[in-house]
Amino acid sequence: MATMTIFDRLNRGRPAPVKKMTEQQPTSPLLEILLDWILNRWPHPTVTARDIYRSGPGPIQGRKGTTLSLTETLTRQGWLIPLKTWRRDKLEWKIARNRP
Repeated sequence: MATMTIFDRLNRGRPAPVKKMTEQQPTSPLLEILLDWILNRWPHPTVTARDIYRSGPGPIQGRKGTTLSLTETLTRQGWLIPLKTWRRDKLEWKIARNRP
């Protein structure tokens, strides 16, 4: 029979510890390339999908589906904030450069 320590007795009714979520960082190389371009090379406070298609980083230019999925991921991570536009088919985001 194993002896029970004070710590075992104190932890008996306690729920399992919850792992804290660390700050999400880009996971794919294309995501890192796009985030670097938006934060360090794009001079404006907002960016549109068209800006990324036309003057974004080389591996992403002209790839509509890739660009949209990458911007969706950056939106979920808090780097981009969607803005309402005057055109229903225009996608524009505010860049969160000073993220907490």
